Amino acid sequence: MQPNSIKINKSRKSRSIRIRVDEELNVLIYAGKGFSDSYIQAFINKNEQWIQKQLKKQSKSKAEIQNILDAHPNQILQFGKWKSLEGIDLKTNTFLKKILLETLQLRISYFSELMELYPKKISIRLNRSVLGSCSYDNKLSFSLLLYFASFDLLDYVIIHELAHIKHKNHSTRFWNLVSKFCPDYKDKRTILHQETRLYRALYDHLLKQAKSSI
Repeated sequence: MQPNSIKINKSRKSRSIRIRVDEELNVLIYAGKGFSDSYIQAFINKNEQWIQKQLKKQSKSKAEIQNILDAHPNQILQFGKWKSLEGIDLKTNTFLKKILLETLQLRISYFSELMELYPKKISIRLNRSVLGSCSYDNKLSFSLLLYFASFDLLDYVIIHELAHIKHKNHSTRFWNLVSKFCPDYKDKRTILHQETRLYRALYDHLLKQAKSSI
């Protein structure tokens, strides 16, 4: 199976070499400036079997996501449930942000009282890889992609970020605190990791629909 492209990214700061296959079936090589082109090519050849495995895995996942999109034409996934796109302005993120922010404020208020941890500020950004973050001054930021997540997964992200107000790390004490309010956090974290790719695809699909409606 052939990749769409092979992209080599060299960095002066890096002293290592690593390889990744992305969602669009591109092979990405990250290497330090000290690695020669011949060494990088040899590295690619050596890892050919792993690359093929990842290409097949990504291709299968991409097909599965497309099947999901095809099964729900003119619909949007809102907090884990499909609903009609009728009445939703796809030309802007305003609608998605408004609904997500209102939902976050209600659920954060509940868990803040429960955990006795209070954020200084809540904001929403289009972060495609990090679903939530907590700054050192306790400002919480959430990804717009969480609009697509079910409420139980959304609650896990909220609990996770609120816990960072007390523990600015992923220490045992941090996870113990998360576990106190979300006992099955490991399962939810795994599901989120698996579904984030779907969330990205759903958002990109909405953008395409918005452009085609102009």
